Amino acid sequence: MSKSNGYIKLNYYGGYGNQLFIYFMARLYGEKHNLTLITELKNNYIKLKKNFIDENIIFDEDLKTYILRDKDFNIENHELPYYGKGIYIFDGYFQYEEIFYLNKERILNMVVEKYKTEDYFSIHVRLGDYYLPNNRHLIINSDYYIDCIKKYGENYEKIYIICDKLNERWEKLYMFKLINKIKLINKIPIYREQTLMEDINSIIKSKYIVASNSTLCFWATFFSNAEKIISFPYFGMDIKKNKKIDIWDNNPQLFKYNKNKNPQLFKYNKNKNIIFNKDYSKNIIDFFENMIL
Repeated sequence: MSKSNGYIKLNYYGGYGNQLFIYFMARLYGEKHNLTLITELKNNYIKLKKNFIDENIIFDEDLKTYILRDKDFNIENHELPYYGKGIYIFDGYFQYEEIFYLNKERILNMVVEKYKTEDYFSIHVRLGDYYLPNNRHLIINSDYYIDCIKKYGENYEKIYIICDKLNERWEKLYMFKLINKIKLINKIPIYREQTLMEDINSIIKSKYIVASNSTLCFWATFFSNAEKIISFPYFGMDIKKNKKIDIWDNNPQLFKYNKNKNPQLFKYNKNKNIIFNKDYSKNIIDFFENMIL
């Protein structure tokens, strides 16, 4: 490999799912422009092959510094600008799905483990800071999960629920309600507290996945070879008081919609294993739990 054109530093934001967007965006950018990525992931729940480091790189004080943010991303060309040799600081979330699916094989080659699919049906539930009392929430309606299980889980007796540790009383009540609703449709709900790595592995290995609106779940399904992924169609919005829907300012390109209001998530998925339960309701608000705000 030729001498590096400079190096990349990352400012990480959010949890592990958010950090994966930042990391893979920077790693793809570094490979394209021969820049050394010197900031690694803080956690290695998904084991990655070692990033190439140019041992001869000279951290020249004369190198110009460039800061790349979300607003710099060209959605039509799926790329960030390159200004020549320098120090590049990634300061954003970079949640633009097209570039990752266009480069999926490259990203898969960065991962050490090759996951095997197992024959079980799982649903991912995101709670925690998705509910901020007196402010907003993004909690998926438990009835939506039940509808998905009825439509796509006919051949499965056991339903595996994947969710973070339940700390708050409202989380435990939500899970209690969900579990009982699953029992009412003659299924066996299975939920046990796991580590984050175990949660990721459980999603990736599932044959059927009812995905949540979580960035962590996005990446788990990205690495999955599931037969069917029922993808949640709404992202980038908060549910406010009086059921008002507030669209995020940063215009995320995950779960985006075209002019005909048809979901375009996973548009590069050639196997057509990604589906949307669009028929659950014609009203967006119905996809979200009725939380007290």
